[in-house]
Amino acid sequence: MYMIQRIVNALKLDRPIRYYSLLYLLVILLTYSSSYFYYQSKSYSEWTSSASYLKLLDSFAESCMSTQKNKDFCLSQLSLIAKKKIDRYGHQVFFDDEEIIDNRRYKDRKLISNEILLKSLNTRITVIKTSIPKSIWTSVFHSATFSIFDIIDRINKGQTSSSIWKFVKDTAWYRSVPHFSFLILVFFTSGFMKRSIIAQITLVDELERLEYEELDKDI
Repeated sequence: MYMIQRIVNALKLDRPIRYYSLLYLLVILLTYSSSYFYYQSKSYSEWTSSASYLKLLDSFAESCMSTQKNKDFCLSQLSLIAKKKIDRYGHQVFFDDEEIIDNRRYKDRKLISNEILLKSLNTRITVIKTSIPKSIWTSVFHSATFSIFDIIDRINKGQTSSSIWKFVKDTAWYRSVPHFSFLILVFFTSGFMKRSIIAQITLVDELERLEYEELDKDI
């Protein structure tokens, strides 16, 4: 208990602003950790999904050439597959140096690139995804602010209310769930801890007072 009291005194946590600032810093660090591990797993899953997708295109190309014997026809079919592929964050696809499609939602994020040489068509296919932010702190900022600046930007661009509501419901809300969950958890837990610590400190002070009174009687 003496150690806890020393920490409280050293950090001056008896001051509300300092105490709640420290708690919020803890929330920010927890949000960062959550975002970091999420995007680490997301990066791996994006790369593996791209690899699987390219293997599928390779198999299709071999099958197409074995039956159609027409390179241009098979390339056109592959192009249709690439354009029709559904991807939440979109993707960019190249056949050699020719761009087939670029429907990426975010184009200023970290590049995740994967490629394969289709031997049956002598064509190199490259798939690029940009679903991972370049900085985790950007994700933390969006999470902590409920993407308010993105919402304002959409309003200024004149987007419809239904489009903005869709962004709030499908993107902003899920971005902010980790942050506000940690916020509630940390402040709720700290409330119980604070009351417990105060009660223990009060008890220790009372015991010390009684001890001093006993010593005074003996003297």
